Amino acid sequence: MVAIDVAQAYAEGRVPTNISYITPEYLSESRDGPAITGILAIYIITTILLICRFASRIFIVKSVGLDDSIAAFSWLCFTAFMALCLVLIYEGSGRHIEYIQYVLTLPEVEETEVVDYAAHLIYTATLYFCRLSGLAFFSRLCSSHPTFRISIWACGFFLTAAFIVQFLLILLHCLPVTGLWPYAWQTTDRTYKCLNWGVVYVTNSGLSLVNDIVLFSIPIAMISILQLPKGRKIVLALVLLPGTLVIGISCARLWLCVVGQWRTDGSWYYDPQLVIEVAEIGGTLIALSVPSYKPILSRWYGQMKSTVEVSRGPNSKYGEGGSNRKSSIPALWGPQAAESKLKTSIQSGGQTTVSRQSSDNSLLSPDDNIYVTTDVDMSSIPMARLRTNSVIL
Repeated sequence: MVAIDVAQAYAEGRVPTNISYITPEYLSESRDGPAITGILAIYIITTILLICRFASRIFIVKSVGLDDSIAAFSWLCFTAFMALCLVLIYEGSGRHIEYIQYVLTLPEVEETEVVDYAAHLIYTATLYFCRLSGLAFFSRLCSSHPTFRISIWACGFFLTAAFIVQFLLILLHCLPVTGLWPYAWQTTDRTYKCLNWGVVYVTNSGLSLVNDIVLFSIPIAMISILQLPKGRKIVLALVLLPGTLVIGISCARLWLCVVGQWRTDGSWYYDPQLVIEVAEIGGTLIALSVPSYKPILSRWYGQMKSTVEVSRGPNSKYGEGGSNRKSSIPALWGPQAAESKLKTSIQSGGQTTVSRQSSDNSLLSPDDNIYVTTDVDMSSIPMARLRTNSVIL
């Protein structure tokens, strides 16, 4: 089926008829529908999970940290970037390069270039704020460990320096400064002296990949020095390390930028690139929000456990007696975990301790003692055995 704008371009004589592969059907090809669906799906999932994060912090933990505030601001930037991505797709930026050259008018092409310029400035800033949110969270966990605090500050300086380079590469891609990024066949190409599109995007994508590796190496370092049983380390890994999946998304974006620059029909890969960029931001926000879901899961677990114990009744094998003996032993996902977090300290000065704190802000803070209490249900011990023991004494 031939698109209306393609038919109109043919009617106005803007499409050459002497190039065999340029046909109305070819110019009408589009991957806009799947790209729009993917972008909206990622945005909706990210928004729902962020709402869960903020609900957990506000209503269960009753504490909102700097990382939560930065994440909220990042989501606002993410919303703006997502909207601009939809505009770019609607304007035809992800179609064949011949569509952009022959079907779109010059004012329409220039409009897409300006929107792309604004979108990727916002994209670069959004990723930076997302990473700052992660650093703020890691800093809160390691507030009492000097070595980690210094490492986090060094990481922050590196991310900031990389962001400045990325931002300036897009902002000053042409001299004099403009929002346009002219193709060779545009008349404005002779007005500006511009950097190569592929060089700028590949450089920014490479720096973004390095930034992700640096950011998500911090929780890996935390886990590697903890003196904990293997099972507990696996649980912490599930809480702290899903962000490593974002590194894979960064690799995919880098590949798409390379393909988009050094293949003739580079614009055909622009729609997938926008989807990947939305996924990179959404994945970073989700990954850094995973620890905030623990209080919700803990409360749900506690409610489910209480329901099961009530349904079994006091005479059950797992009834009242069993629950009394175990109620004061802290569990990672138990009903007390929502308001009394398990804190694991890093080995420092030859001492490694485990204790309980009232806030997840000190997950990795040191302590000096281990407290474990056990209540014994005396009704479960036969009276005859007690009388025998008393005679022996």
